[in-house]
Formats: sequence, C-alpha cells, structure tokens
Amino acid sequence: MQAIRLIHTTSRWLRGRSEERFWDEFGDSREWDEDHSRRIKVKGYDAGKWDFSRYALPIEIRVRLGIQYLLAKNLPEALVPPLPFTRIWAPLCGFTLY
Repeated sequence: MQAIRLIHTTSRWLRGRSEERFWDEFGDSREWDEDHSRRIKVKGYDAGKWDFSRYALPIEIRVRLGIQYLLAKNLPEALVPPLPFTRIWAPLCGFTLY
C-alpha cells in the first residue's frame, strides 16, 4: 500500500493539486478515475476548480498503479483502469477474469 500512496501523492503534486489531501482518506484511486462517478461523491472535490486533465494519469502510471493493486490482492480497484490493461496483467499476477 505504500507504493500506491506514493503514486497518488507524487502524481497529485506533479498535477499541481498537492493541497488536495482529502483524497488520502480513501483506500482507492477514485481521484484518478476516467469519469467523475466516484469523484463527485467526495466532500471537498470541486468539479469546476481544475481542468479534467489534472485528474488524469499517463497510461504508464495507470499501469503501475494497477499492478500495485493486483499485488495487494485488491482486484476490484485493479479493474478500475481500462479493461485491456487488466486482461494483460491480471492473469500474470494469478487472477482469473470472468
């Protein structure tokens, strides 16, 4: 979990949102979701404050984050990144996708 927190904190800092520490209260990556469905439920999140790109991760970072969730045996959160990613890495980490 330390690697996941490091990815979140560093990515937030690189995106200019380091003051948004309220994301640390959640044990998932909702702040980096490709849609707003989980993000809008967070107290403190203001959809109009930043451009959507400030909540997007490069694919290389999304892959690293997904791998860390798989290693932590958190399959539901690992499946949040795009499905092609999970179809490649989940079997390599010992998970079966249905």
